[in-house]
Amino acid sequence: MSLLPNNASPLEEGLADSTGRMSDIPAYPNHVWNPDTCPANCLPWLAWALSVDVWNPDWPEYVKRQTIANSVAVHRIKGTRGALKKALDALHVQTEIKEWFEYNGKPFTFQVTAYANDNLNTSGDILNKELIEQIQETIQRTKNVRSHFSFQLGAKFNTGITASCVTRNINSIRVTSVGRIEQQNTLGICATAVVRPLTIIRV
Repeated sequence: MSLLPNNASPLEEGLADSTGRMSDIPAYPNHVWNPDTCPANCLPWLAWALSVDVWNPDWPEYVKRQTIANSVAVHRIKGTRGALKKALDALHVQTEIKEWFEYNGKPFTFQVTAYANDNLNTSGDILNKELIEQIQETIQRTKNVRSHFSFQLGAKFNTGITASCVTRNINSIRVTSVGRIEQQNTLGICATAVVRPLTIIRV
């Protein structure tokens, strides 16, 4: 049904006809604005619309969706410990955050210990330069401007083996400068109940 008057021009009638056909195209704006139902190829635009601070196109799709889903909640409490934990949770990174008054540190500093168990990048190693940079950038963009932090990254793998005296393999990686990573493997003996090979990166 057209609402054009009887004296409408051919141009007006043509425009009305073409726009009428466009309205028959199904559109689901509610799906596009939902990080759980948004088409995968539209996720970067949804992340931009919801002000996601850190984004990597190589992330797995589930990480992208979780990062977008957490964005609004992170922005509401940005600059707090809770915001940091929520932002890093989206990267599937377990974090332990201590404020300066909890370890007798310098005022307005905090420590972040992060454990990553998922490979978020194309690199074969779980702990890699890209992950370090992404976590550091996430912390920088989420913390309050006043505070400085120290950062330690590791990966925990529980083998489920029990023993009274076992071997622990420790791979430590120290970032000495941008683009340079030194790795050293050490072998030690320790008494514990569960074997937990631990890889640690100290920045």
